[in-house]
Amino acid sequence: MRQQTCTCSLAKAAEALGVAGADAATTGNVTIVAADGRSLADGEIAAAVSLHVEALPNAPLRQKRQFRTMGFNLPRLDIPAKTTGGKAFIQDMRLPGMLHARVIRGPSIGTRLELSPDTEIEAMDGVIKFVRNGDFAAVVSRRVNRSLVRVGVAERRSVDYLDTQSGDVRRQAAELLNSPIETIRAIHVEGAGCYEHNGADDVGAEAALIAAWIPGKPIRLQWMRDQEFSWEPLGLGMVTEGEAAVDAGDRIVKWNYDVWSNPHNNRPVVAGGILVGNEVSQPFPLPEGKPIPMPEGGGSRNSNAL
Repeated sequence: MRQQTCTCSLAKAAEALGVAGADAATTGNVTIVAADGRSLADGEIAAAVSLHVEALPNAPLRQKRQFRTMGFNLPRLDIPAKTTGGKAFIQDMRLPGMLHARVIRGPSIGTRLELSPDTEIEAMDGVIKFVRNGDFAAVVSRRVNRSLVRVGVAERRSVDYLDTQSGDVRRQAAELLNSPIETIRAIHVEGAGCYEHNGADDVGAEAALIAAWIPGKPIRLQWMRDQEFSWEPLGLGMVTEGEAAVDAGDRIVKWNYDVWSNPHNNRPVVAGGILVGNEVSQPFPLPEGKPIPMPEGGGSRNSNAL
């Protein structure tokens, strides 16, 4: 597939440069260059090339002598910082004028905090801004201050269950801020590790909402460990029942395997699928979970015998 894509891109570039296909080549620095030195950016070609073509049965392979990275021992630029405690992950980012935010939530899903009046919270030492929108609340300070988490310690009461998921933070932020998606830019930065869902997309959308209250200032929002354990997206539960039998020769003669599961496509692409989207004064509707057709499947895939 990769070679087919490369072949299509080179053919399109050769056409745009007005040269024979053999006179256009990739350079490894995101450009395609002609034999006479003229070049085009890969992005220009990618935007123009169509991959809706028949697959080539024998796409030409790159010759070994043309390899730029395969077979070579290339140094990992990210490893030194990761192995010496340097700045390697989004948790390490520090921007000029950056402010620090903490979201105020109860100890678990299904709880709500009774907060002090806004003016009292903003009068606390170190607090620059108190952000409140419906049941969503956060404090912003100039420095990381663990004491800020104590702002919300108060009486608890029961509320409706808030469904937590993970997904397209750019679209979620646009909906939360009621802004065109073109005005939202999402830049990927490595995190310090995650297997499947965690609260990263929730935090990204919350940071965008908080930042809208303090224009022109970078906002660093980081959930505390207890918030991760209590509020991060959790996987759906499943029930399985298996039954099998073998004969005297250890051959399987009976096999039955049943699975009961909700759909597994709960990664949200809208604001209603994240915590803050359900907490703001005008909450967004929860997205409807729909089954994923096979072969990708959801719970259905887990019912396939290995």
